[in-house]
This record gives sequence, C-alpha cells and structure tokens, in this order.
Amino acid sequence: MKKLLLFIAAILIAGCSPSKREVHGDVFIVTNGGASVKLGLVQVIVLTEDVAQKHISGVKEKIKDEIAVAKTKIADAEKKYKNAKTAYENSSKRHDREWEKGNYTFSDNSYDLAVATDEANAQYKLELELFNKRWGSGSFFFENLPTALLATQTDADGKFILKLEEGKKYSIIAKSRRQLLNSTEEYYWFINYIAKGNKEKIILSNNNMVDTYSIDNAISPTDLPKLD
Repeated sequence: MKKLLLFIAAILIAGCSPSKREVHGDVFIVTNGGASVKLGLVQVIVLTEDVAQKHISGVKEKIKDEIAVAKTKIADAEKKYKNAKTAYENSSKRHDREWEKGNYTFSDNSYDLAVATDEANAQYKLELELFNKRWGSGSFFFENLPTALLATQTDADGKFILKLEEGKKYSIIAKSRRQLLNSTEEYYWFINYIAKGNKEKIILSNNNMVDTYSIDNAISPTDLPKLD
C-alpha cells in the first residue's frame, strides 16, 4: 500500500511540473553585400528575465562614474585641440602679414604650433574612439553576467536548441566576433523571450543586436551612453 501511495504521489508531482519544450534557434549576420554568414561555436546563455533586468539595472548604475570620467577626458582633449588650433591659426596670420610687408626674415613658432595642433587633434580623436568602442557596442553589459540558468553552443551552421519552460519569461544572451581583412566585427545580443505555444524559433541576427531597435531587445540603443 505504501509503495502504491508513493507511486501515485510521484505521478502527481510529475504531472504538476512545468512542461518544457525544445526551442530551436539560429545565429547569423548578413553582410553589407547581402551574404548570410552563419556563426558557429557561439555560446548562448539563458537567464530568467527578472535576473537579467536586475543585472542590466545594476550595470547602468555602476558605470555612471566611469562614463563621467570618459566624457571629461573627451571635453578636455577637445578644448586642448581647439586652443592649439587657434594659436596656430593666429600665428599663421601674423606670419602672412609680415610676409605681405616684405619682412621675409620674419620667423615665429608656427611649425611648433602646427605639430602641437596635430598631436592635440590625434589625442581628441583617440578619446572619441575609445569612448565609442567601450560604450557604443553595449559590450559592458556582457561583463560579469549572473550564473547562467542554461547554456549551449551553436553548431557549425549557427544552430542551437534550448529546453525552456512553457510560458516562462527568459533573456537570451550571446556574443560573437568575426575577423575581417583589416578589422574585427563584434556582435552582441540580449533579447527577451517567452516559450509559449508554437512561437517561431529564436533568431539572433543584425535585426536584434543591442545597438538596434527591436521589440524583443532587453537592451536597446537608448541604453547605450551617448556624448552630449
């Protein structure tokens, strides 16, 4: 009798367990030339949506000081460049006026000012590049992620399979990179997903990277720091 009761209890518990379904997905990008590139060996991780949102909120709060420092560096570099440029332009004008008077022996520090202007301009551009590289892609949201609820990896065709609970809210996260001739492209995805009914497969492509607007995105361009 006891064994029978345990057997019935086991059946009831199994019947009350949330149903899971296989969800298929693809990871690929489409180049400017229209070619589709499948991304293999991409790690795809899953968080519950509430855990993901807590992580995103925490990152936004944490980076405020770092962003402020980066913007100050850019502002200082821009000011230094503008001051150097003004000094060089004033010196050049003075040099031209002297030559117009026939004072061909006139000499000043225009060359040194030109060099200083070029150096200041290069530093300003570098600070802008560093800011855009650090904050423009959204890569900072992928640092120190919470422990994954599930994780898998795409095959050579960029395909993956996840077993998700029916009706539960998840966040699907992935990142990849592709080496080009003279540069490296990086791709980041952080989307919300509900495993419900016969919903279409998970597609991670150009249309829902974190730097694009998509209704599925947990992170969108509005979450990426911008220069004032």
